Amino acid sequence: MEKNNNKSFLEKLWTRKIPQYLGTYLAVGFGLFQFIQSVIIQRYGINDVWQDRYLFIWLILTPAVFILVYYGYQPNGKEVYEKKKWPKYFIITNIILGLGISLFLINGKDNITDKETELIALVDEQGKEVKAIVPDLRKVKSIALFQFENLTKNKELDWMGVAMSTLLDFNLEQRPEFYVSSSFELSPHYQRSGVPLFTAPNIGVQRNIAKKSRNDYFTKISFEKTDGIYTFSGDLYQTKNNKSVLKINVSNADIFLALDAIRDQIFESISTDYDIKDKDLANFDSNFTLPASALVTSNVKALEHYIKSSITLFKNPSALNELIAEGKKAIELDPNCSMCYLSVGGAYFGQGNQTESLKYLKDAIKYGSALPKRMQFYPKQLFYSLQNNSDALMKLLEFHKDLYPYDFNTYKLLLTRYTINGGVEKAKALMQEAVENGNRELGLLELYKIQLSNNNFADAKGSLDQLTKEFPEREQNRLLYADLYEEQGKIKEAKTILLKEESLDPFNTSIQRRIAYLDFINLNFEDALKRIDKGLSEATSLSDSLSYMRSKYSYAHSMGQVKKALGLIKDYEELAIKQQPIINVMFSNYTKKTLLYQSIGQLEGVEEVLEQLGTFMPNSYDNFRCGINLQAIYYGYPLVGDNSDYLLCKDSVFKSQGEGFVDLFDLSKAYIEKDYSKCIGVFENSSADLEKLIGFKFFIADIYHKSGNSKRALEIMKNEVAKKTQDPLNYLKLAEILEKEDKTESKKYLDITLGFLANADANYIPLKKAKALEKRLAE
Repeated sequence: MEKNNNKSFLEKLWTRKIPQYLGTYLAVGFGLFQFIQSVIIQRYGINDVWQDRYLFIWLILTPAVFILVYYGYQPNGKEVYEKKKWPKYFIITNIILGLGISLFLINGKDNITDKETELIALVDEQGKEVKAIVPDLRKVKSIALFQFENLTKNKELDWMGVAMSTLLDFNLEQRPEFYVSSSFELSPHYQRSGVPLFTAPNIGVQRNIAKKSRNDYFTKISFEKTDGIYTFSGDLYQTKNNKSVLKINVSNADIFLALDAIRDQIFESISTDYDIKDKDLANFDSNFTLPASALVTSNVKALEHYIKSSITLFKNPSALNELIAEGKKAIELDPNCSMCYLSVGGAYFGQGNQTESLKYLKDAIKYGSALPKRMQFYPKQLFYSLQNNSDALMKLLEFHKDLYPYDFNTYKLLLTRYTINGGVEKAKALMQEAVENGNRELGLLELYKIQLSNNNFADAKGSLDQLTKEFPEREQNRLLYADLYEEQGKIKEAKTILLKEESLDPFNTSIQRRIAYLDFINLNFEDALKRIDKGLSEATSLSDSLSYMRSKYSYAHSMGQVKKALGLIKDYEELAIKQQPIINVMFSNYTKKTLLYQSIGQLEGVEEVLEQLGTFMPNSYDNFRCGINLQAIYYGYPLVGDNSDYLLCKDSVFKSQGEGFVDLFDLSKAYIEKDYSKCIGVFENSSADLEKLIGFKFFIADIYHKSGNSKRALEIMKNEVAKKTQDPLNYLKLAEILEKEDKTESKKYLDITLGFLANADANYIPLKKAKALEKRLAE
């Protein structure tokens, strides 16, 4: 004993095997942590908080293990513990504190809600009650399904790789906890990664795309064909650690049965039982197991035509005639193919042939009534949109949101209507619902955008900080801080962030355009235009060229160069139809083109654009005409037709859009009748967010100014120009408001306006207004 007491502390550590035992404890504990993380948590859908609790307890108990070994590893260890009470008390206290802190402080509420899986009764857009499972969001699985690699050495079968990915997508998404991205949905990430569409990238690229597209898992599957037997082999990988969680090996002469087998393997590997105690659920899971042959078509040749039509669209969006021809061949082979009708109906919509589009969409809905609910939404959504049936569309979207709360696209589609008819608070509540339902990333991002657009900078920063904390791998977050500075008019700080990002990613088109934009709104027109021209000359892809062209015609418009802007839009459209259907191109530009024609009083140009739109979508002609005239009222430009023509818009268009649009019409009617007090009354008493719906601050300020409230008008416009602005009409409106109150200040903002319009077309109406104000100020 004495001899042992004479040993140094380090000698005692070694004699009592402290390094060996602690090393074993840490190694075994780490191995158990990996097992919990990669097997227990993922296999059984348990909340990630338990791995955090385990990690905390494992580490915090290290002192207790040290004391236990140090005093226990000796012949008379028991006597030592009886003689020295503190080691025992220390170990007990360490254990109690570790367990207590892990349970009460690590609760996981910041990461996901405690909402459990439930069976709910919903009402669809037709008023029918539908029972559905809404899974505990901890059980949600997202998978990137890359096209299957063709190893048959027969390139004619490449289409099958895409078809297998698509069918497996539909097959898996029968279960409500699965959200899948097929090779079509992953195509934008292919382009950003420089990978040709409809090829099978290597596993490193696949994992990178899966991470960028925010998928938990991804597949790498290949197929071969020998003596009429298809063999599918590959893996299902976990994205975060690139580990295979399932080895896939299926052989069958029937590709549909093979896909069913792969589906079942994936379900068994990463899906879980719902654990709902409800007698109605006894056979409910049978709704999730339709065979692959029932989802698109059981006719392989029809499937080939359907898939090839879709590939055609993605490779060449302007080749709609070819798409329609392929789709019709599929329908001839299988007249019950709902997805084939949808493909053809969508193509006719892209061509602007509304009559044929509605015809095929009706058949898509008719033959799709037996398909899983998730496959029925899009044709109905497109059908109601073409019919301008906003009531049915809203009910459908609400139903979709409640049935698949993790699907963020539905929230986005609802957001505009919520904002219009319920104001900012209702929009925030919708996004908070998205956050609480599990899609925290996209919900927080959109909440940040809402707060930012409403000048709630502190709240916006809070949401952005939270987004960055919870999703630190999101590289885009750094650019969002530049937005935060930009919206506050802190151009220098915003540009500093962007220049740093440019040094890390010098070929990023978005960053280049944003730096140019900051220069432009900071009145460095020459630098902005040089950067855009340089980017356009160096662009290596169609998408990059189009993005620079959008900036170029936007700046030409801001500078009053109408003829040049119209020419640039024409060039843009001729290029854009190589990338997207012509109807999409027209929709994206018709307000810009009509506004340019309105700004020089050339109403025949406006009428021409309206006629083109009417040819494509006759049912929506009144919507376009009324919307364009409302745009003219905002800007003080001449209307198409006269005032009485516009007044018909209330019943023909605005009423069908909801209460917010009715209030907007009443405000615009009072404005053209010069009843500005009534304008203010409608504006301030509306339950809708008319400020957000109008969007143009110079119009809102003009109403206050003409109603006699110059103080409020000044406040609105000073806030707007303090943030910097691309639109010189904001500076012009501020100059007009200040004309009688402070001529010096008025001239300051007028000079900025004239700087924008130094090379404007002579017949540009804002230039004429600016020149008239300049003349008055000189008197």
